[in-house]
Amino acid sequence: MRLRVIAILLSVIPFGQIWSQAPALIKEYKKVFVTYPFSDPDPIASQTAIYPYYRFDGFTNKPVNKSWTVVELENDYIKVVILPEIGGKIWTAIDKTTGKEFLYNNKVIKFRDIAMRGPWTSGGLEANYGIIGHTPNCATPVDYSTKNNADGSVSCFIGVLDLLTRTNWQIEINLPKNKAYFTTNSIWNNNTSIGQPYYHWMNAGIKTKGNLEFIYPGTNYIGHGGEYASWPINEDNGKRINFYEENNFGTYKSYHVIGKQTDFFGAYWHDDNYGMVRYAPYDNKAGKKIWIWGLSRQGMIWEKILTDTDGQYAEIQSGRLFNQNAQNSSFTPFKHLSFTPHGTDTWKEYWYPVNKTNGIVVAGEFAALNVKIENGFLKWYCSPVAFFTDTIEIHVDDKLLVKKLINAKPLQTIIDSIKIGFGKNDLSISLKKQQLTWKSDPNFNALSRPLETPSKFEWNSAEGLVIQGKELMDQKMFSEAEIKLNEALAKEPYHLMGLVKLAELYIRNGEDQKAFDISKIAISIDAHHGAANYYYGLSAARINKEADAIDGFSIATMSVEYKSAALTELAKIHAQHKRWDKVITYASQAIDFNTYNADAIALLIVANRQLGNSSNAKQLITQLEKEQPLNLHVKWFNNKLAFKNELPEESILELASFYGDIKLESEVAKILEALPNHPLAIYWKAYLQRSNNNHATELLNKANSASTTLIFPFRTSLIPILQWAAQKSKSWKPNYYLALLLHDKNKKEAALKILTDLGSTPTDAHVYGLRAQWNTTNLITKEADLQKAISLDPVGWRYHKLLTQLYIQNKDYEKALAIVEKFKNSNSQENFIMDMLLAKSLLLNKKYKECDKLLSSMEVIPFEGSTDGRALYWEAKMMQGVAALKDKNYTSAIQFIHEAQEWPENLGAGKPYEADIDNRLEQYLQYTCLNALQQSDSAQALLKKITAFKPGIYNTIRNFQPANNLITKWAYNDLHESFDWNEWMQTQINKYPQFKETFNWVLNKANNSAESSNSAEDPWMRVIQEIMNTMRSNKNDAYIFIQKPERRNEQTKWELVWEDNFNKGYLDTTHWSKIGLFSTPKWKMPKEKWRDNTGCFRYITDTDDRVVQFDAENILLRGIVNNDTINGDPRPMLTGGIYSYNKFAFQYGRIEVRAKLDPAHGAWPAIWMLSEKDIYPDQNNGEMDIMERLNHDSFAYQTTHNHATITLKQETPKKYNTGKIDPSGYNTYSVSWYPDKLVYAINGIETITYPKVAGAGTYQWPFDQPFYLIIDQQLEGSWPGKVTNLKELPINMTVDWVKLYQ
Repeated sequence: MRLRVIAILLSVIPFGQIWSQAPALIKEYKKVFVTYPFSDPDPIASQTAIYPYYRFDGFTNKPVNKSWTVVELENDYIKVVILPEIGGKIWTAIDKTTGKEFLYNNKVIKFRDIAMRGPWTSGGLEANYGIIGHTPNCATPVDYSTKNNADGSVSCFIGVLDLLTRTNWQIEINLPKNKAYFTTNSIWNNNTSIGQPYYHWMNAGIKTKGNLEFIYPGTNYIGHGGEYASWPINEDNGKRINFYEENNFGTYKSYHVIGKQTDFFGAYWHDDNYGMVRYAPYDNKAGKKIWIWGLSRQGMIWEKILTDTDGQYAEIQSGRLFNQNAQNSSFTPFKHLSFTPHGTDTWKEYWYPVNKTNGIVVAGEFAALNVKIENGFLKWYCSPVAFFTDTIEIHVDDKLLVKKLINAKPLQTIIDSIKIGFGKNDLSISLKKQQLTWKSDPNFNALSRPLETPSKFEWNSAEGLVIQGKELMDQKMFSEAEIKLNEALAKEPYHLMGLVKLAELYIRNGEDQKAFDISKIAISIDAHHGAANYYYGLSAARINKEADAIDGFSIATMSVEYKSAALTELAKIHAQHKRWDKVITYASQAIDFNTYNADAIALLIVANRQLGNSSNAKQLITQLEKEQPLNLHVKWFNNKLAFKNELPEESILELASFYGDIKLESEVAKILEALPNHPLAIYWKAYLQRSNNNHATELLNKANSASTTLIFPFRTSLIPILQWAAQKSKSWKPNYYLALLLHDKNKKEAALKILTDLGSTPTDAHVYGLRAQWNTTNLITKEADLQKAISLDPVGWRYHKLLTQLYIQNKDYEKALAIVEKFKNSNSQENFIMDMLLAKSLLLNKKYKECDKLLSSMEVIPFEGSTDGRALYWEAKMMQGVAALKDKNYTSAIQFIHEAQEWPENLGAGKPYEADIDNRLEQYLQYTCLNALQQSDSAQALLKKITAFKPGIYNTIRNFQPANNLITKWAYNDLHESFDWNEWMQTQINKYPQFKETFNWVLNKANNSAESSNSAEDPWMRVIQEIMNTMRSNKNDAYIFIQKPERRNEQTKWELVWEDNFNKGYLDTTHWSKIGLFSTPKWKMPKEKWRDNTGCFRYITDTDDRVVQFDAENILLRGIVNNDTINGDPRPMLTGGIYSYNKFAFQYGRIEVRAKLDPAHGAWPAIWMLSEKDIYPDQNNGEMDIMERLNHDSFAYQTTHNHATITLKQETPKKYNTGKIDPSGYNTYSVSWYPDKLVYAINGIETITYPKVAGAGTYQWPFDQPFYLIIDQQLEGSWPGKVTNLKELPINMTVDWVKLYQ
């Protein structure tokens, strides 16, 4: 059809107010919120990556009314509410034209244990910097300031020093006067001299009610581990996962959407015809993520945990990187990033509401657009958030259909339509001036970026190990990083980046000489390498090699990445020597390459001040304050050294460290005066006064008298200060602080020695608690330290917890219960952590009813992902169920099993969808009970459910319990179905190596190995062990086919119960193993002694594939000539055989084997059976030889052996006979085994019956136990004689099938 360009008057449907030029307003006030507070900081130094921060462990269900500081930004269109005392979170944002909140507004402040340090609250918009997770300051006060800007906008600046990375982040939250958006403008400074972990995400909470659609252009999503899947349609179930309600499967969801180059994402509530947008150029923020708790009760329980009345929420997030990368992501393209020394990152984001557009297809800085074809009309929508004039164009198949001039006003939605005569043609819509375009073509803006790392990349190569080391450094896992880097350099000693990263790591740990030596090797490989020269210069500077330092930094300035950092370090060197003109030169150059380099700016200000250039200094201070009003230097230069953040002392110590680095000790002393009572500051002041012995001693005494509680040093520059203080002082405290600092710098042995040498002199309980945690080898001193801690702090629950856990670890469950019960009886305060520990101690002491009762009365406030309480509940119920099963009370057992599958929400965990729960163990117990109740159909159906279960990990969430893989084996055994369980287990181990320890436990249990006696450490292992103990015979005996008593007679018709037709082309290792003389336990002998074996297995092997082969229908067990006896197997001939020990056995029934036997002199094929259990240890346990054929014979032997025939040489009853065979064809060999006789036959013709002799006992009749089958082709031996003609080889024993009837 011919398209007409439409140019008619614009149809405008206004929603909202008219143009306003009133300035935006800002106000600060106090507001009372219903608050569920947090408390109880942990005085024991953290053993995790959050050090030097500490956790809070106190949470409550009892609200209080608490007054909080609120900063409110408002113009005529929107209102933005900020709570600077809760991480600076933008608590909500409100569209004033509709009264709707476009950021989730939680009406209560409900702190819950979700963040790295514990407390976190839902909703609003939070900023996260540093390392993975919610930022350490997400629930505590940050620094902030407010500003009325000349352009009529208002700003609230929030920010803080992140102690984990020693970086400073600041966000300007700006609200323009006449626009319906607010912006977040980030400045993030790495003011340190080394690289730091790099992590940043903005998390916006939004409500989920209202038919929520996530507007996220993309083709795939990636998970935290770098795994990926399709977007927006889930390929497994066809659901549109970009719609919240269609995520009604699986567990928690993390969708990092990728695949299209777009500048926006958003959300739209179709029931409300309302939405919101986050816009930023792609180069600013490429990462976009959706977080969903999940729609099962597992996720929905968090609604009541995190709010009182405001419903469930989801999060839409923006990030600098593609995903919030967990450790496994290192092995994918989506690796971590290092923040360059003295580097700065800046970016700007827009956040705004969208109204009455029926969805969003594209959004920009000032507007969101949508276009739809409905009922023969093309409808388009524009939701502006600013005043602008622009032209909107709509194309169909690249032909212009609509071109209109629009005069946009904030939040006045423009809607227009045109009748059309086409359907699904290619559409595009654009705002020309704003360069905002959307096309319906699914390939529009699609990316070619790979989602996988090459499968052949060798991670254990030097390069692979260096990458792993760097990745670990970027996650603050420095101990592990050092191991990987040293492994890399062991493989390739001159790997350049390996040397550079190790040098950087040594500098971080304060090992500057080692760093210098390593970096010197690096620059010997590449004299101009930027990073190598930079760390060469930095390590040289720290060991006072000034010339080398200047040399290294000077060459590093040729590297773009290190230029600003190297220039800053050169300025610092010259500052140390008061060469202020050179400081100005190098600091100015550093700023030229990084405008926001705060340390370079500060150096420039200091130099101008020292030179008396006060006007220059003031100008620089004014400029720095304008851009970074929360900067530490701004506060110092303006004589306003006051901070509003949680840990102001750390900000002051950081500022002092800057001046300490440039050796301006007078400035350091002035700054430290702001901390008159902080022990680290006082030690530092004493160190500065060390030439004045009296004053230094006075200060040392003051520092030693200060409390050590929650004082956690981490700055390397404090090491010499604390070493001096320890040397000059008799107090234990400087050594305690020094130990903390060395431990943080990966010098763990030295740190533990310092604490150990303190003996019993410390007077603070947390010191003993810490020493106990560091001590992983001497359990006696560990116990003593915890008992000492309890004596110093009898009400300190953490020390009782640690001691109880120690006893549990040592399997001293009675002592564990005694400790925790005593504590609970003497402390009335609510503490669900200790309640949980009491429940666990009761359970481990097999007090299952008491544990069950305690759990029913508890109200657990969980941490994210916690299922600890439910696991205790499950185990208590399951153990009671096993006890009922033992007592044959099957109905009661089934009731307990049903209860075990419930998820009581008072224990802090909601139930996942059934498909995501591993119920294999519960199903097997139910099967056992139903079998006993003769409900065989229902029982069999449960086995089928078990074998149908597919273990998996989806987006970091696993649906299986590793120990339950043993249940899968039991189920297949009981179904008598062929399944290569061992091979399957190997794939599980390869796929999920993190569970290797549990998988090994499973394998040991399955193989009845003595090694399986290792302790069961998780609930599933313990319950499985109890089942195996309770049912007396090992549950793995399910592979043994025991004929039912009522069928053990000749009148009952045989039924086929098991068969193997050998038609798969490979050996079914769930039922068979190859026999090897040098490896099979029952017949194993040293390789060099093979000649000593004159029996049947002289030449047997399980390592040469030539002796066990397959054709289309058969297995071929062969005898061959071995042509390589020098380099390979030393034996001149090799033979093959299989046996079913520990995999397939039976007691009573008829076994048949159909086979064809090639003749040769010295050939000795055999089909025979031995005892599976050897239940009679002091005698021969019997042997049934179903077939033995020698040489070229036309008959075969069938024989019974036992203690009477072999040891006692009894001739009666007759033990053997022969039967005719077809020498060149197939024959069927069998034995029919009854409780009182063995009936042998060949091709259905009986050859001999061996009876049970009345009163003869087990010497004559050991055949009341399970036997397994052996089928083997042998050569030579005392019976057949030697192979006399090698040309007769190779020979085959061709086996068609094996069948068992019972």
